[in-house]
Formats: sequence, structure tokens, C-alpha cells
Amino acid sequence: MDQTDIQTYLLQFIEFYSSIYELDDVQRPSDDIIEDDEALDAWCADRAANTRDKLVEYYKQMDENHAKAHHKVPIRQGKQNKQRIGSVGPGTGSASHSIGGPKK
Repeated sequence: MDQTDIQTYLLQFIEFYSSIYELDDVQRPSDDIIEDDEALDAWCADRAANTRDKLVEYYKQMDENHAKAHHKVPIRQGKQNKQRIGSVGPGTGSASHSIGGPKK
């Protein structure tokens, strides 16, 4: 059976109000707001804005944490890497011999 536009609208309507009533007492708006279409629209818009703001803040924090994590190089490790890099080069060890085989 195909749904008519009215049936689809009614299902969406039922799902919307069911989702409102499934919220816990802290999150759910008062019955007065639920019964007033304009007030409920405003409540939904406010909730969406708060959710969006929280998501924006969350991703900003994630970006900052990611940037901080990639810029931290312990000084000791940096010196060790510099020494290791400086010791590998033409004619300075096995690394130079392993590329083309041993020097003759």
C-alpha cells in the first residue's frame, strides 16, 4: 500500500510529538509549550541553536587539541633525532651501503 501525502504527514507529526514526549523531564518542554505551536517552534529552534553551538564549540576544541598535539616535540627527542639524522649520510655507516650494496 502506498502512502498518500496526508498519511506521510500524519506519520511525521506522530514521530515528532513522540520524540518530544520521549525526552526526560529535564529536557522536555512543559505541556503549555507543547500545546502552543508557536512556542514549540521557538523551543525547537532554540534547542537546535544550542545543539549547533555545542557542536561548533566541540569541534573547535578538537581542532585546538589536534593542533597542540602535533606541535609538541620534546626537546630531548628533537636532539636525538637531529643526531641520528646527522649520522646518516654518504659514507657514514650502513645506511649508505644498504642502498646500492656494499662499496667496493
